[in-house]
Amino acid sequence: MSGIKGETDGICVLSFDNGGPGTYSQLLILKEYMSRLASDLVVAEDDVCPADYFDLIGGVGFGGLVAFMLGRLRMNVNQAIDELLALTDLLSFDDSNGDIDREKNSNILRESLENMLQTRGITLDTKMTETDSSSENSKVVIYAAAAANITHPNAFRTYPARGFNPDPTIVEALCATMAIQSHFLPVKIGPPRRQKPFVGGAFGANNPTRLLLEEASNIYGKERRVAQIVSLGCGLPQVLSMNSSDRQDTDNALKEMTADCERVANELATRLLNIDAYVRLNVNRGMETVRMEEWDDLGAIETHTASYLTITFVSGSIDTSLRCLKERAGAVTLGQINHSSYIKVTAKTAPLVSPYFVPRKEPWQMMVNHLVSSISLQQKIFPITGMGGCGKTQLVSYFLQQYPNLLYMWTPAPAPA
Repeated sequence: MSGIKGETDGICVLSFDNGGPGTYSQLLILKEYMSRLASDLVVAEDDVCPADYFDLIGGVGFGGLVAFMLGRLRMNVNQAIDELLALTDLLSFDDSNGDIDREKNSNILRESLENMLQTRGITLDTKMTETDSSSENSKVVIYAAAAANITHPNAFRTYPARGFNPDPTIVEALCATMAIQSHFLPVKIGPPRRQKPFVGGAFGANNPTRLLLEEASNIYGKERRVAQIVSLGCGLPQVLSMNSSDRQDTDNALKEMTADCERVANELATRLLNIDAYVRLNVNRGMETVRMEEWDDLGAIETHTASYLTITFVSGSIDTSLRCLKERAGAVTLGQINHSSYIKVTAKTAPLVSPYFVPRKEPWQMMVNHLVSSISLQQKIFPITGMGGCGKTQLVSYFLQQYPNLLYMWTPAPAPA
C-alpha cells in the first residue's frame, strides 16, 4: 500500500466518538469501508489498513484506543476488532451485584495494554511522541481531561506540537483516555509531586471531530485542502429525561457521553451542511438502550449496524466517501472549514409545556418519524396547522423538550395589532 499518501492535495481525517459497546459498531462501519476498498483494489481485506488512507486519526475512550491501534500500530480493522474484544472480555461491566471494581478493571486494562505493546516490540516506557521511523504511520491524537477540570480536553499526540504538551507513555495515555469514571480509576501522569490525575470523557470532546479539525489546521496549515472527514458515532442516544423511575447506575455516564457526542455532531451538521468532504455515520435505530454490560453480547449491535449499512442513503454516502479517499482531491481548505459562517442567534426559548398537555399519538408519531427517524442531509420541514388554541405550540414545545439535542431557533410570530 506504499505510495498512497505521497504528494497529494487533500488530507483525510478519521474521528471516533467516545462510547461503550458502540465502539464495536464504529469498527463494523469502518470494516465496510475497507471491505469495499479491498474489492475495488482487488486485494485481500486484511491488506487494507486505514493508516494508509487517513492522515490524522483521533478518538476518545475506547474510540481513542481504536484510533491508536489503527494509526500508530497500523492494524487492519479485523486485528483491531480482535484486540478490542480480547480486552473487553477481561473487563467487568456488569454492576448488577454491586459497584464495579474500578481498581481491578484498571489493573487489567494496564496489563492488557502492556502485553499488546510488548508483542509488537514496543517497550513500556515508550512515550506517545516516539514514532517508529521505519514505517509510515498516520498522526494520532487522543483526548483525556485533568480530573480537576473535565471541561478542558488535553491532547496526547504521537507527534511533536508547538507549545507545552504533556508527553506521557503510551500506556499512560491510553489508560487516561479510557478512564471512564464509572469503570476505571483516574490515571496519574507527570513527575513526582506534580502528578495530575486524568479521566476520560472531557465534556465537549466525546465527539472529537471539531477538535481534530482544529488540530489538522495547526499541523498542515489553514490553506491545506481537505478531501474527507469521516466521523463515526456509537449509535444515537436515548432521549435524556428526569424520570424519577430511572435507575441511577453506571450507564448514566454512557448516556451522557453519547448525548454529548450528538451535540457536537448536530453543530457540525449545521456548520458543514454544504461541505461534501464531511460525512457522519452513526447507527440511527436500535442502539438507544445499549448498556455497558452488552460488551458480553454484541449480537444486537452487529445486527443493527448491518441493517444501517444497507440503507440506500448510507451505502451511497460510503461509496462517495471512498471516492474521496482514493482521489484525495480537496475542494475546501481547513481554514474555510474551521471558520465557516456559523451564525449564532440569540432567540427566545420555547414556551413551557403545560402539565396537562397530552400529545395525540398520530400527529406525534408523524412528527418524530419525519424530523428524527428519517435520514436526510437536507433541511427538514414539518408544517403544523390548525385553529387557534388547538395545541400547536404545545406540541412543538413538547417535541423540543423530548429531543433537547436538536439544533433549533425559536422565532415567535405574533399576530399584527
